[in-house]
Amino acid sequence: MGSSFELETQVILAFRFKYINEEQMKEFDEMVRPVQKMSFGLYNSLQK
Repeated sequence: MGSSFELETQVILAFRFKYINEEQMKEFDEMVRPVQKMSFGLYNSLQK
């Protein structure tokens, strides 16, 4: 779970420093959100 958030932070920084454009950042976001949701779902199911 933490790794996907670390990667997200790196992408935000890459955008802020203009290494990637807004469309590339949105594209990444579309890919990582489902992974983060699945990770949270798994984490929550294991907590029960």
